[in-house]
Amino acid sequence: MVSEPLLELPDDKALYDTPDPGALPEGWNSLPGSPAAAAYGDAFLKKAERLGLIVPSAVIPEARNIVINPGHPRMGEVMMEAVRDFTFDPRLRS
Repeated sequence: MVSEPLLELPDDKALYDTPDPGALPEGWNSLPGSPAAAAYGDAFLKKAERLGLIVPSAVIPEARNIVINPGHPRMGEVMMEAVRDFTFDPRLRS
């Protein structure tokens, strides 16, 4: 059994930045990536003002991705759970 990972985030809109797509740097949606997009993300992480940055997907523009800032003080409230079957490696049996 494999379930979709469950992600729980604090329910406080002030913790998330959702920039207008027009405010994103030119080439933000270039694949495989762009220095401008990386710099934008780096600046978001260094500020540590917001827990999450919600941006359009470069692959599916109608979808959204969230970049979670592990350096944010409320990161401890973020929970992720993945449930899947586990098989012991037979080499570990005594």
